[in-house]
Amino acid sequence: MDISDNLRPHPCSTICYNGDVIDDIGVIMVKSEISDDYTYVAVIESGTVDHFGFLKQDYLIVDSIGLIYDIYTILNMKPLTINQLLEKIKGDKKVWDIYARSDDEMCINQFEKYKSAVKVSKYKPQNISELTQMVAALRPAFSSMYSVFESRQHFDYGIPELDDLIQDAFSHSSFILYQETLMKVLNYAGFTLNETYPIIKAISKKKTKVIMDAKEKFIKNFTDKTGSFVVPAKVWTIIENSASYGFNSAHAYCMALDSVTLAWMKAYYPLEFYGVALDRYTGKEDKNKVRKLRVEAMRNNIKVLPIAFTKDNRRYSINKDTNTINQSMSSIKYLQSNCAGILYQLGEKKYDNLLMLFHDIKNAKVQNKSIIILIKLGYFNQYGSITDVMLQYSSYLNTQKMITKFSTNKIISRAKISCFFNLDNLINMFEKISEKQLRYPTTEFAQYVKSNWKSIFDYYMERDKDIYSLSDKLIFRIAWEIQYIGCTQLIDTTLSDYFYVIESAEVNKYGTTFCTLYQVNNGEDIQCKIPKSRGKSSVLYEQGDIVYGIIIKKNKKQNDGKGNYVDSPELENVLTDYSLILDREKEMCYNDII
Repeated sequence: MDISDNLRPHPCSTICYNGDVIDDIGVIMVKSEISDDYTYVAVIESGTVDHFGFLKQDYLIVDSIGLIYDIYTILNMKPLTINQLLEKIKGDKKVWDIYARSDDEMCINQFEKYKSAVKVSKYKPQNISELTQMVAALRPAFSSMYSVFESRQHFDYGIPELDDLIQDAFSHSSFILYQETLMKVLNYAGFTLNETYPIIKAISKKKTKVIMDAKEKFIKNFTDKTGSFVVPAKVWTIIENSASYGFNSAHAYCMALDSVTLAWMKAYYPLEFYGVALDRYTGKEDKNKVRKLRVEAMRNNIKVLPIAFTKDNRRYSINKDTNTINQSMSSIKYLQSNCAGILYQLGEKKYDNLLMLFHDIKNAKVQNKSIIILIKLGYFNQYGSITDVMLQYSSYLNTQKMITKFSTNKIISRAKISCFFNLDNLINMFEKISEKQLRYPTTEFAQYVKSNWKSIFDYYMERDKDIYSLSDKLIFRIAWEIQYIGCTQLIDTTLSDYFYVIESAEVNKYGTTFCTLYQVNNGEDIQCKIPKSRGKSSVLYEQGDIVYGIIIKKNKKQNDGKGNYVDSPELENVLTDYSLILDREKEMCYNDII
């Protein structure tokens, strides 16, 4: 008898039974590990369900369905029936071309990841049947036959009876793509249909004895039936692969329908598609996905408008008249979560100058780091350039700091206070005066300082006017947008081909950096390797860093099987003669203002 000592409730499975579950199977109450809620659980595990032939159904939250629903809602459109959808996509080049572009697969169900996007772009499905097959073919179960399938080569076993059993009106090759096909093949080899599904489950759960018994019977019966000693072993290998992670045809078909619905929406309603997707995944705090969606939207000529004071940047929204998307602050890295709401409320007021606006922003408890990020992203550009705004904010902070210091300190340096005020006007406002210090100020002094704050502000404006001179350089604006938003629409055509901004970077265990570089003068994304410099400590490259270097193509290295790494035919981009731009002025631009 098997003993289980670590049973856990299945989060989404439901047993479908036409008897009394409480009396026949047993039910207990369990407490959720996530919440404090209690729920009822049938005391039976998957193997027992399969053994008795009960029906078990899994209920899952499918994110693509939620996205489809949200897009239909913003379109104010009743969801299409399956037949209506199939009629719309039939022979529609605009829809099927979505699958032919590996860089246009964001949010397309089953094909969003890079590897699957590349695979489907090579296969180029042209109808729902081919797309369903592609969905099933992507599973690890089909790996041994995938390259033949992708290249659209014909495949059969050379056994007419078996090939006729597998092939149908939708597939003229003998690919075992679905669990139903697998069951047909097992049935062909002498197993009853009732025996076929338990064998598939046994293979997927790696039950060795059941597998070996089934394999022995399969090889013998298949050989007796076909007279072949080679094909049975090959077919059994495919069966084992397929049983591990294969789909049934209904599952693959449903996923293909979800996928092509999104492809149709992206093809015919791109503005609504990207607007809804950006808002949805911003709400889910999936900033990497939001970044990729923004890049793809821009590549499809949909402009994501920059954030700006007085605009509603609390969430993404679309403007059909201008074919633009209004950006959400929630997708900006390191920004205070309630910042957008606070600034939206302040934007309903009228501010003649930045100082009053900064005063209200600080009183609303917006963090200093968030304000600096917004300045770098041009949020306050209606009041001046980034250089002007940065200088005014720095001077404002220094002024507030100095007012507080003068209002609380009992001893004040004559040299310091003379930077701001005429000492002759202040002598009578202190109880003691020495050559270097003014001591014990009266309340009149504190009032004087507050009334004449402009003198302090003007001093800092003049003193620091050259510190932020590089802030309006386009390359730094590009770097800041990539650093905080993850992408940019800006380019600087005045710079050479050798300037890049790092969009993403990963370092392998050997210290080599693999990254995506944004070429500043044309906006191209380049996948690149940055080798570790010999004799130098490795540099940790981060999103938004500016690098200067030359990209060349080199042969990738591969192991020759003898422990030696030799050149392979495949080429890769390698950054050479490179340097990270970190001069004093650049550092000032990046550092938070204190």
